Amino acid sequence: MKQLLEEAIDFPANPFVVLADFLIVLLIILILSVLQQSMASSGMTKRMAVASLQEQLKQECMQPPPEAQSLRKAYGKEFWQYWVDGDLQRFRFRGDVCFNGRAVSTIPINSRGWQIFTFFGRLLKSRQGDTKHPGHGLYKRVIVEGHVDVSEADDEHAMSVSLARAQSVVQILRGAGVNPALLEASGRGGWDPASLPSKEKTPHQAHLDNRRIDIVIVYSGENALTYLNSEREAHSSQRGATR
Repeated sequence: MKQLLEEAIDFPANPFVVLADFLIVLLIILILSVLQQSMASSGMTKRMAVASLQEQLKQECMQPPPEAQSLRKAYGKEFWQYWVDGDLQRFRFRGDVCFNGRAVSTIPINSRGWQIFTFFGRLLKSRQGDTKHPGHGLYKRVIVEGHVDVSEADDEHAMSVSLARAQSVVQILRGAGVNPALLEASGRGGWDPASLPSKEKTPHQAHLDNRRIDIVIVYSGENALTYLNSEREAHSSQRGATR
């Protein structure tokens, strides 16, 4: 019986080999765990940098120039609405403020819209980075989406009208100094309504919501982190110089 048990238990010739293998496996697991935590921490840091810059741009947009302040007071409404989805930042501009009424073929941006988009373009210009290397600044892309409501044009013309609106805004942003290589015009027709008629909203109000321009800013997390670090270094240098 004793002999059978000894034959059943097959001990290695050198138990230190097993210990060494175990330690190697444990070391590999620890290294992988550290790398995973480091990558997660880096991703979170970049996300926080993007969120910080998104908030900065939002706050700056809430401080329009004097002429836009007077328009805001006269209309009694915000010129834009605002959303964030990860590295995407969306600004929505109401068409009843920016366009000259309903579309027929193409509707140019009116003087109010020109003031608003010029102001917005100057804000984007200040952070777009080196114009010789587009896409290496804070923004990967700036997408301008044009929209119409279903009462403005049939399906055949809705896409061309919405694209014309987007292209008009792109031209204004270019004039304000935004690098053309960053800009993308997109006509969405009436297929992406912002509002639908409901008990709280009349068809007319829904149409006004859908007659709009959306500007979507796509950020670079890595570049955002570099930008904030350079800002901190510049502020530190200024404080050191004033002492």
